[in-house]
Amino acid sequence: MVGTFNQELIDMGRFSLYKGRYPEKPDEIMLELNQMSNMNLDLEVGQKINVNIEITTIDKDVGPYIMELNKEYYEKGLYPDYLQHHETPFENIGGDIVVVVSNDYFFYYPIQDQDISPELIREKGCLHNQKVILKKRSLLLQVYWNPIQINGIWMDMLQPMHL
Repeated sequence: MVGTFNQELIDMGRFSLYKGRYPEKPDEIMLELNQMSNMNLDLEVGQKINVNIEITTIDKDVGPYIMELNKEYYEKGLYPDYLQHHETPFENIGGDIVVVVSNDYFFYYPIQDQDISPELIREKGCLHNQKVILKKRSLLLQVYWNPIQINGIWMDMLQPMHL
């Protein structure tokens, strides 16, 4: 989980700092101690780390695509085959921030003597999975905190990171 918070949320959430201080600069973050443990991270205050934020923008079932083409191909007496294509174009958008777009294509086609290229797969295939990944390098870890205790019960809350 990634997020930001202001002083009002800090006061309302009664966050208990485990080490360090709250982030003060744009390249500082906070991590929740229990989440660090769940991810098997062994980090120290002041350590530089890389952060990747991944957002799935397309997650499509290729079944309907195949079924539609199957009907067309078999009516014409054609036998189908398939290819898959993966590409990860990226762009550095400034400093140490890179945006990566991960694309997975599925191409179902009749078997013929034709040259199949990545361009043809992109044009006529099915883009069935796409993820946009924002990579920020060398963030300085300033703070992490522990879960809070309310009425004697430890609350394991997903806490936001401040980017």
